[in-house]
Amino acid sequence: MEPLLRAVAGGPGELDLYGQKLSVLAYADDLVLLAPEATQLQQMLDVTSEVARWMGLRFNVAKCTSLQIERKQKSCVLDSTLKIQGQAMRHLDGSHQS
Repeated sequence: MEPLLRAVAGGPGELDLYGQKLSVLAYADDLVLLAPEATQLQQMLDVTSEVARWMGLRFNVAKCTSLQIERKQKSCVLDSTLKIQGQAMRHLDGSHQS
């Protein structure tokens, strides 16, 4: 996992979360990539895909999801099509709220 984390940490996009610059969160074998724009996130996913291939890893696309929120209207979830290892990821929309 460490090569994946190093590859995306400090990548093309970072979010400012209460003064902390974050681009990736990780726990066990789960990753959360953070970027202010979908294009930056796709770049991060491309880098992650390449490093995973180099390591001999494959992502289970059925378990991968994306969520894009409009910055100015935080309650507005946008439709986005992002890919990991060449396959489209499922995106979450506003209907998944509890």
